[in-house]
Formats: sequence, structure tokens, C-alpha cells
Amino acid sequence: MAKTITSTDRHVAGRIRQARLMAGMTQEATGDALGLTFQQIQKYEKGTNRVGSGKLAALAKLYGKPVAWFFEGVDGSGDAAPDYVTEFVTSRDGLTLAKCFSKMTPAARRTVVELCRAHTKVA
Repeated sequence: MAKTITSTDRHVAGRIRQARLMAGMTQEATGDALGLTFQQIQKYEKGTNRVGSGKLAALAKLYGKPVAWFFEGVDGSGDAAPDYVTEFVTSRDGLTLAKCFSKMTPAARRTVVELCRAHTKVA
């Protein structure tokens, strides 16, 4: 019987990827730090392999996050972000853009927003 990937699996997987990108680590470096292969980290980040409690605790320590952080918003608790926000911050370009955006002047931010609006159908 094939394993079903639940919404919780997808949520935790996305948070693992987000934490890794925020820490500036590669999948290979994460795997090395935990005694795993980068392919295993890749599967954790896709949700195809569930993360055991011991490995999740090790990931939390490595990334400087409490274990509960990986579950924030999974059941509507905490500050659950819409899917498009989660998708954005779990991509390398999105995270880079967010970091850069946070350091811009208000005028530069408005310019970037207007550029984005001009190239999309977002109001």
C-alpha cells in the first residue's frame, strides 16, 4: 500500500526547506551534519519521507528553531501563512528577494512592487 502524503507532511516538509534556506545551508551540508545523504534531506523537504522525532529535533537544533516551529500553522494555529507565501519563502529566489526587500528604502520597495504589478495580474 502506497504511503499517502498528508497536509501535515507537506507543511513540515516546507518548513524544513524554509529553515534550511534561512540558515544558508545546502542539502548536502545538512545531510553531513546529521549523518544523512542529501537525497534523504531532499525527501524530507518534499514530504515523501516522514521525519522521525529524533531527526526533527536534530534539524531544529541545527537550524536554531524550536521543534514546534515546524508545526506552526499546520492546524490553523499560530500565524498560518497562505500557500503562496509559504511557496515563496521556501524557494531560493523568494527568500533572497525577501531578504533584499527588507533592506530597501521605502521608495525602492514601492518601485519593486510596481515593477511586479506591471508584470503580473496582481492588484
